[in-house]
This record gives sequence, structure tokens and C-alpha cells, in this order.
Amino acid sequence: MFKGRKLVIATRHQKESVMAPVFENMLGVNCFVTSDLDTDQLGTFSGEVERLDDPLTTARNKCLMAMEQTGCDLAVASEGSFGPHPTLFFCYADEELVLFMDKKRKLEIYSTEVSLKTNFNGKEISNEQELMDFAESVGFPSHAIILRDKKNSTACLVKGITDPDLLFTTFRRMFKDHGRAFAETDMRAMYNPTRMQVILMLIISRAYHKRM
Repeated sequence: MFKGRKLVIATRHQKESVMAPVFENMLGVNCFVTSDLDTDQLGTFSGEVERLDDPLTTARNKCLMAMEQTGCDLAVASEGSFGPHPTLFFCYADEELVLFMDKKRKLEIYSTEVSLKTNFNGKEISNEQELMDFAESVGFPSHAIILRDKKNSTACLVKGITDPDLLFTTFRRMFKDHGRAFAETDMRAMYNPTRMQVILMLIISRAYHKRM
């Protein structure tokens, strides 16, 4: 059904690094991405663009955008959500959804996973020691940090920080200009290996289950 067909991975955050090997191995497809696909217009974790739709609709729109842009009739996309665990309210959770669409056969398959494996966190920072402690707790520098002047603000925002020097110089500048700073984890997949691993394990576990 799928062998030899092209599969567009609807992402701008390098999810193809974990998706492509699995889908190519399991389905025999040829995966590719399109570099100018702007999925951020559907919502950003950092708040510049509010996500208006539920995760399934958002993933579907990513697939449809990629299909329209490339002319490909086979697409896959994922969408993540972060916050308190649905039952363990004192813990943060990562809820991932992966959607596979085949326009040619009018097929749509999706699966979700709620995982406690996440470094999702944020904290108001008042000095460099607090920043150092926060960075260590979220796995910096392999996991990137976002700094902003205050929680939920997009007026002063620096994303994708993985360099210690940049982290501290940015903090000093924000603290000087605003008298405060807010640090949080960058949850984009390319900056968050823990999230990328959750996406990978969701795909692998469902693919294995289908084979059994």
C-alpha cells in the first residue's frame, strides 16, 4: 500500500530525524521535508502565536499544508501539549499526538501518548545562582532555555539558548532593563531531546503493536 511512495513529514523542528527512519523501515516509503513549511502559524509554545485548535486538528492542518505545498498525497505530523498530568496533578506531562494521512486512500490514523518524561518547567529568576540551578535542573545545555522579561510576555523574548555565555549575558541584560527575568524550557523538538525521544517511542510502540 505504501512501499515506494513519498511521505512528507510536516515539521520545521527537525522531527524527521526520528520519524523518517521508522516510517521508511516499517512502510518502505521515501521521507522528505520541505524547508519553507511554516507550521508556527498554527501556534507556538512560546506564545507569539496562540494555538486556536485542538492537537488533532492542528496536526491535520500541518499535514494538509505540507500536502498542498508539495503535491504529495502522504503526510505525517505531530503535535505536543504540556502541562499538569491528567491524573497526577502535581507532575508535568508531555502529551504527544502523531497523525498519518493518506489522501489517495482517504486514510487517517493517529495515536497519542501521555508521558511523565518531560523537563517542561518555568521559573522567575532573580539572580545568576537561581538561573544556574534552573539550567541544571532542566538539562541545559543539551536542552535549550527561553528567557523573557516576565512570564507569558512576548515583548522581550530570546529562544533556543544552548550556550552558557549567551544565557548569562541575556539574563544580565534583561535584569538590567526590566528588573526581572523568567526562564523556561524551550519545548520545540529540535531543542528538547527528551521530547524528541517521546515522539520516537510513540511511533515505534504503535508500529510494533500493528505488526503483532
